[in-house]
Amino acid sequence: MRAKLLFFAMLASLGCLLFTTALEVCTAARFFKVLTSTLFILTAVAGFQKSRVNKRYFMLIFTGLIFSLLGDVCLSLTEYEHMFDFGFFSFLIAQGIYIAAFCLLSKIKPVDFLVMLIFCIPTLGVIYSFDGFVFDGMRPLVTAYTIMISFMCSKAVSLKRADGMGRTAFILTAAGAILFFISDFILMFDLYYTARLSAAKYMNLTTYYTGQGLISLSLLYYTGKSSGVNALASRKNRSKTLVTANKQANSD
Repeated sequence: MRAKLLFFAMLASLGCLLFTTALEVCTAARFFKVLTSTLFILTAVAGFQKSRVNKRYFMLIFTGLIFSLLGDVCLSLTEYEHMFDFGFFSFLIAQGIYIAAFCLLSKIKPVDFLVMLIFCIPTLGVIYSFDGFVFDGMRPLVTAYTIMISFMCSKAVSLKRADGMGRTAFILTAAGAILFFISDFILMFDLYYTARLSAAKYMNLTTYYTGQGLISLSLLYYTGKSSGVNALASRKNRSKTLVTANKQANSD
């Protein structure tokens, strides 16, 4: 219950962030940015305390959220030297940590790279074919980030059959990861496209914080139960072990 309340508190804080951003009250907007990020981290902690989530998985998700908070703070302080770079690499590290978390529950398979291409190829097509982008030497890093977040989304989708995930946790995690991807796609236009879209900033904030919030809330619904496929495989392995043991006993 507490995790849900914190999640809705995060949405309320997000509303305040959008309002103060529209009014161009920078100090208040920065405060609500930090508050909203803090609330999705607290949502994750509360969800972990009330569920049977894998502790290592929680620690990785928690660390990814912390780096996301750091990245968000740095990107809001770009008037200071190198803050944009710190923010960019904080989010890049966060993507890597999320990938590690999802790989903990679902091993990398060839199909993951095919799903990654569904996210990656259209985005790279926009980056390299659309006129109007001014990357100022950042195109290779933006490309690397696109590949990283595309693979993160692919691994989130792969959690459908992950051990202990549960249907609700999977839906929240996959939806959160995809919203995160959408937010960064929108942010690319807000940062690098010459024709600025007035609604881009608000769409980016909404999709980003909602996505992170859903990933955090998903921890509450982690069931700890084996999926049908994994349970069946486990039973087959146990049966094989028993048969082998019986054969050895009979031969003795």
